[in-house]
Amino acid sequence: MRKRFVALVLVGMSLVSGAALAADPFEGSDLLVGRSVKQPTGARRFALGVNVQFAPMNLVLSSQKDVFVDGTVAAACGDDEQCKANAAANVDAAMMAINTIPDDKWNDLTDTASNDAKLDGELDKLVDQGVIKESDKGAVQAYTTALPEGERKAILGLTRELAKQQATSLLVEPNMEINFKYLSLNVRVPLAVMMFEEETKWHMGNVALDTKFGHIWGSSAAAFGLGYGLSVFVPSGTREAGGMATADLWYGPKFMHGYMSLDPYLAMGFDSIAVSLQMHGELVNQFYVLGDPKGLPGSVIYAKYGGGLVFMPKWPVSLIAELNGMAPLKDAVPYSALFAIGGLQPKLFWLKASAAVQFPLIAPEQEDLGAIGGVSLGELASYSVIGRAAFAF
Repeated sequence: MRKRFVALVLVGMSLVSGAALAADPFEGSDLLVGRSVKQPTGARRFALGVNVQFAPMNLVLSSQKDVFVDGTVAAACGDDEQCKANAAANVDAAMMAINTIPDDKWNDLTDTASNDAKLDGELDKLVDQGVIKESDKGAVQAYTTALPEGERKAILGLTRELAKQQATSLLVEPNMEINFKYLSLNVRVPLAVMMFEEETKWHMGNVALDTKFGHIWGSSAAAFGLGYGLSVFVPSGTREAGGMATADLWYGPKFMHGYMSLDPYLAMGFDSIAVSLQMHGELVNQFYVLGDPKGLPGSVIYAKYGGGLVFMPKWPVSLIAELNGMAPLKDAVPYSALFAIGGLQPKLFWLKASAAVQFPLIAPEQEDLGAIGGVSLGELASYSVIGRAAFAF
């Protein structure tokens, strides 16, 4: 019985090895996040699929902030237009600072809110204890002292409640690819799903059109590949979709409202039966094209780079590991991060799938994040789960 089992295993392995040797070079070597060498037509000529990414996060949508300022804060300010203006000008920075103050120190702060001198002293204590930074103190102080003294404690409480709300983000991205010998065309439609405790919101992202050229030299046993192309992101996304940047800065071009993005990229790699290694680089050029950017930069430029390994790329199940980074070049301070990804890529006939976990190794400082796309950000998601499924023919 044991000999029969061993024989069956050996036969199965020989069949899989034979199929791997018969596969095209770079077949099954797609990276999950970073850019990849173009797939050969023997691997697929047409693909229809969906990409999904899940992440927990702290998120304040700009519509929620506007309702809060125009409703609750405006009611507290009454006819004082300067009060409303000051609150609106400082609410973003104040929310970010308020979100970081521990519960055991929060009550002491709000108890002093109605007295400017005591508030100043309590904020100084938090700075001295390393709880907040000097810039945080200024933001909270400017926001609080603009409000009527009798309303400050209540408004601060509501501000903290809004700033600390939890949401789950879900990126759903249907996509279609047509693959020719030296050229592939891909269309992606990103949708941002934001699930709060009491409601779920759907928002459209920026439709992406991708053109990729590719060349491969070698055989399935060993091959070198080169891919290069251009991604164009059309400014079709809503302002609220920018909240997806909280989940993953890597997807900035997909969700930055009002920005058109032109992103040339290059990928190169080595492929074999045992392992596929690929490196990639990309230059993200974003331009605001929908009127007045209202305090946001007119253009944003940053680099994306990284590499990935796919172990046993032509086997029924492959292992994937990636390391991807970002570097700011022009008005792009938040885009300085490094991410690690690890997961599996199962394949079953025409169905190609992937599942992985991504987490930041290096993330921007909180004050550098500021407000991206009109959305208040506390910090990047601590992790995200990425999935992909496609029927490829």
